[in-house]
Amino acid sequence: MGREVFEESGLRVSALSRLIGPGDGHAVFNSSTKKLKICKFTFEVEVESTDVVTLDLNEHQDYLWVTAEDCLNHRLERDGTVAEFKFTRPAQEATVLGGFRLRMEAKPGVDRRRGAVNGRGRGDIIYDFLQ
Repeated sequence: MGREVFEESGLRVSALSRLIGPGDGHAVFNSSTKKLKICKFTFEVEVESTDVVTLDLNEHQDYLWVTAEDCLNHRLERDGTVAEFKFTRPAQEATVLGGFRLRMEAKPGVDRRRGAVNGRGRGDIIYDFLQ
């Protein structure tokens, strides 16, 4: 999984925190062409640094650093710039929000609301990994 994260984002995984997602942590769905069945696993991990993200443009178009509140609103505002975003599937939204909930429950009293949609949070990321 660490190699895949590095290849797709340039981020180096230093620790695997947990598998997150519905049920036992994975979702199965058909590809947009209906020709492939996809099993998707989502992990929360720690990374060595979040200073530079280098996306594999064959895999991802963009990334956002977001808070749980941003995810709930499908909108973020930073330095006067507003961006609206959509999740690719309702299950992806539920998984990301569930990941934020698990992080807050794991460390009560610590602000761990930052995370990412296919991206980063300071030292942690919530990363969608397709297998």
